[in-house]
Amino acid sequence: MAAAAVKLPLAVKKALRDAEADNKAECALMEKAVGFPVTFNWNVEAAWTALTGSSSQENLPSAATTYLKSAREGMERECKDDLNKAELVRLWTTKNVTFTVEPESFVGADYVKTNVGSWNGYNGIRIVNGDFDIFTKFDRFWANTDNVWQEKYENTFSNATEAGKLSLLVRKELRDEEPRIKAVKERLAKALGLDAVQWNIVADGLAISARKDLRDDYKFSAYLAISYMEALATCLERQAADDMVKEAVVDAFGKKTVSLKVYDSMDGVKGLETHSSYNGIQFLDGEIIVFTPPNNWACNIDQVGYEHDIVKLF
Repeated sequence: MAAAAVKLPLAVKKALRDAEADNKAECALMEKAVGFPVTFNWNVEAAWTALTGSSSQENLPSAATTYLKSAREGMERECKDDLNKAELVRLWTTKNVTFTVEPESFVGADYVKTNVGSWNGYNGIRIVNGDFDIFTKFDRFWANTDNVWQEKYENTFSNATEAGKLSLLVRKELRDEEPRIKAVKERLAKALGLDAVQWNIVADGLAISARKDLRDDYKFSAYLAISYMEALATCLERQAADDMVKEAVVDAFGKKTVSLKVYDSMDGVKGLETHSSYNGIQFLDGEIIVFTPPNNWACNIDQVGYEHDIVKLF
C-alpha cells in the first residue's frame, strides 16, 4: 500500500515558493565557483517528515536556504585552489545539490567515512552517488548553520583518491613543496659533484601510500618524504666531502636516482646497505635508496643524516 502523500501547510508551501529565487541565486554563485550549472533539487516532503515533532519544522524553507548559502560560501573559498576545484568536479557527477535532515540516531562521522565528506558534530557535507548533499541531524537542525563547510577541503575529500593517483592532500603538498624538492635534489647533486639527481617522489609516494601497516596510522606525506631526502643530503654532504668517498659513492650511483622505500623488515635487505632499527641507506642497481620498516615510518628521520657510516660499505 502506497504511503500517504505528505500535506504541507499553506504557509510552508508559500515560504518554499518565496525561497526559490534565493536558492537559484545561490546555485548561480556555485556555478561561478565550479564552472558548470548547478541545481538544488531536494526532497522537501522527506525533510518535513524527518522534522516531525520539532518546533523548527515550519522554518524548513528558510533553513534549507541558509544551509545552501553556507555550503556555497565554503565552495567559493575552497575552489579558488585549482586542485580543490578539479577534485570536486570529478566527484560531483550529478551537479545536483540536496539537503537532508537525518534522524537523531544518525552517526555523522561514521556515515561520512562510507561516502566522502565531513561532519562537525552539527551538520556537514558529503558526496553521495554523485550528489552534493548538505545534511544535519534532527536534534541539531538550527545549530551552526554557518559552519556547514567547517573543515578544510583537502581533509573533507582526500579519502576519495582516484585510482593511480596520490590523495588530494598529498598532491597539494607536492605542488606547494616544489621549491623544497628542487632544493634537496640540488643538494644531493652538489654533494656528489653531479649535474643533476633524479627523484620520482610520486612513484615512491604511491607505493608507500598503498601500505596499510605504517606506524601509528601515519600516512605518506610530501613533508616526511622530503625530510628523509634532506637527511640523506646531510649524510652525503658530510661523508662525501672526502674525495675518495665521493668517488666510491658516484661509482655505485650509476643511475643518479634516489628513492624512498618502506621494506617489510630490516632483515634480508640486499645490496650495499647500512641500517639501524629505524632506517637505512642502500646502494642497489645504481640507485641510492633510503629505507625504513613500516613500524618505524616517520620515526628518527634525522638519523639518516648522522648515524649511518657509508664509508664502511666500500
